[in-house]
Amino acid sequence: CADGEATASPAPLARDVVPPGPEVCRAPEAVLAADGASPGLEEQKTLLPGQIESGEESDARGLEAPAGVAKPQRPMKKQNVRELRRMAEQQAMAEHESWLAAMTTLRPQNRSRSESRSREEIQNGVPGVRLIEECEVWEIILKKEDKGQRFGFKFTNGRDEYLNERGNLARKREGPEMLLVKGVADDMLASAWNREKPSLELLPCDRIASVNGLRRTTDMQQALRTQMAVTLQVVRYPQYFLADLHRGFGGSQVSSKIGITYRRCPAAAESEAPEELEITGVAPDGLLERWNQLHIARSLYQFVVMPRMRIQAVDDIEDDLDRMQEQLESGTAGRIR
Repeated sequence: CADGEATASPAPLARDVVPPGPEVCRAPEAVLAADGASPGLEEQKTLLPGQIESGEESDARGLEAPAGVAKPQRPMKKQNVRELRRMAEQQAMAEHESWLAAMTTLRPQNRSRSESRSREEIQNGVPGVRLIEECEVWEIILKKEDKGQRFGFKFTNGRDEYLNERGNLARKREGPEMLLVKGVADDMLASAWNREKPSLELLPCDRIASVNGLRRTTDMQQALRTQMAVTLQVVRYPQYFLADLHRGFGGSQVSSKIGITYRRCPAAAESEAPEELEITGVAPDGLLERWNQLHIARSLYQFVVMPRMRIQAVDDIEDDLDRMQEQLESGTAGRIR
C-alpha cells in the first residue's frame, strides 16, 4: 500500500466486483465537469427520416420519367424538418423520463453498498454525497503528519481496466480518466478516515476522479506520491442499472439481435443472491453495443455494458434463468437490468 505505487492491472473486475451488474455498473469522467456540475444525460437528437412522395412528376421538358427510373423528390420544407426534430426531441425526453423513473427504484439498492449507512441515510440521502448521473460523488481529505505515513490504499489506472474489458470494441482514447481503488490497508490514513466517517468511506472499486483538483491520471498519481495532504474526489458507480435496448426507436417493437453472449450463473445453495446470467461477450453490431455507443459518446461509462457483468432481469422477468434466456433469444427484449 505504498502511496502512489499503482498496482499492476490484474484480471478485469466483474461488474465492479462487488455486486452483479447489468444490473450493471460503470461511471464517467465527464460525470464531473471541472466545476463539479453534471453534463446531463441528454438523448441523441435523432432526425427521423422524412420521405415525401414525389407523385406524378415530369422532367424539365414535361416528359414522363422513363419506367423503372426513380423520380426526384421535392426538397423537404424547413417547417417539416423542424417538426421532425421537435418530435424526435419529445420522443427522446419521454424515453429518458421512463428510464429515469425505473432507475429511481434501484437507488436504495445502489446506495446500500456500504453497510455502514443507515436506512434513513439511504432513503433521504447521505450528507456530503451528491448524486450525479446515478453515481455517488463525495470528497475525502487525507493528511500526513510525517513523511513516514502512508495514505494506505492501492489503485490502478481506471482507463486500462476499462480497455481490458472492452477488448477489440474499444476505440482510441476511450475510457474514464480515473484511478480505480483496488484495496484499503488497515491502520493507515484511509482506513482511519473510514472509521471516523463511515458514510463517506473509501471502498475497493470506488473511482478517484481528481486529486487536489488534478484530473489527468498521471498528475493524480504524481500527487499521491509527492503530496503530504490530498483531497480526493471519489466516484462510486451504481451497482445496478437498466439498459434500454430500443431507445431511439420511438417505442416500436424492433426485432433485431441484441448482440450478447452469456452463461448461466445459478445461485449458490446457501446464498440468497438471485440467479443471474453472466455476460461473456458483446457483439459490435447488436442493440447492446448501440446502447453502449450512445453513452460512450457522452463519457457516461457507468452505463457501458461489458463482459463479466451480470444480468439480473430481462424486462419484467427475474429469478428464472430459462425464461430470461427465452426472452433474450426472442429478439424482442426491451430492457435488461
